[in-house]
Amino acid sequence: LSVAFVPRGVYHKDWPCMVLALLGKTCVTFSFGAIFVYAAELVPTEIRTSAIGSASFLGRIGGIIAPWVGKLSEYHPYIPVGIFGLNAILAGSIAFFLPETLGIELPYTIQESERLELVSLMPKKKDKMLEENEKDALK
Repeated sequence: LSVAFVPRGVYHKDWPCMVLALLGKTCVTFSFGAIFVYAAELVPTEIRTSAIGSASFLGRIGGIIAPWVGKLSEYHPYIPVGIFGLNAILAGSIAFFLPETLGIELPYTIQESERLELVSLMPKKKDKMLEENEKDALK
């Protein structure tokens, strides 16, 4: 998205735009590898290969659609940049809600993976049973 803030035609062959585009492409390449590692930690062992295969398939759909998004630059040069940039920001924002896997045992079954706690911006509500026990303890 930062490419949109660089004035066109000011620099020789618009080299700042090229540098920013290549930097963005490098970051996408690094994150693509990290996604597979992190996804393998979230998915239980029972279905890990199927899940990674499905995720790879969906990622390839993005690669198939990308040339058509690139063709939108015929209408305005910043449309593809905006689409790709906003998708990256949206994906990064959603990733903040995924559970932390540092220092925990990887799930083996689907039931174990369902117990992984998602990150929440809202304060946790206490279980009613826990609240009743706390009230009884205070009496």
